[in-house]
Amino acid sequence: MKVGRKLIFTLTAAVAALAVGSFAWAAIPDGSGVIHGCYDKQSGQLRVNDTTTNQPKGCSTKEAALAWNEQGTPGIQGPKGDTGDPGPSAAVVLSRPTPKPVSLNTTVGAVTLSGKNLVSAKVVIGTTQHDFSIPFCSLYAGPDLLDQSRASVYGPGGGLTTLYLTGAMVTGGVSAYVVCTEPDGYAENVVITAIKVGDAANV
Repeated sequence: MKVGRKLIFTLTAAVAALAVGSFAWAAIPDGSGVIHGCYDKQSGQLRVNDTTTNQPKGCSTKEAALAWNEQGTPGIQGPKGDTGDPGPSAAVVLSRPTPKPVSLNTTVGAVTLSGKNLVSAKVVIGTTQHDFSIPFCSLYAGPDLLDQSRASVYGPGGGLTTLYLTGAMVTGGVSAYVVCTEPDGYAENVVITAIKVGDAANV
């Protein structure tokens, strides 16, 4: 009999606790949709409380009382932001693995693009006659120089080096191209990659 009474008492207490808890949570936010909280001025800790039941306890003198809506005010909309550039919509890739003779200001690859593009290039360049040389390559968009790279090559009868170039081309309707200089040289594995990131009108 005692066990039965104890079980009934425990169940009654649990039901009561759930009811009180449900009532307390239902009051956050309050009936007007407002959430009330207390902000500790020193630690910055924020906690919420129910102003109807004062549970948890109300704000102390060390705390600042705050209130905010669970939802924004109906009918009020913020200003429209600026329209961003469209995401990448196209990619153009030139790949020329076969060797091409290079002398002075030799164009080793070109692509024609439109709009605003991110352009990069890779060139393997070498010399066939010199034990030491400093070949260099330049990346252009129309008449504009975007990037330039150079390196030293060593070795009896010549050597090879890989040059990397990158830049942003804005003007549409022009070519992106790579020009290299190396007397008695050659370029191979030329790769020019361009990813369109917007229209020239949006720049």
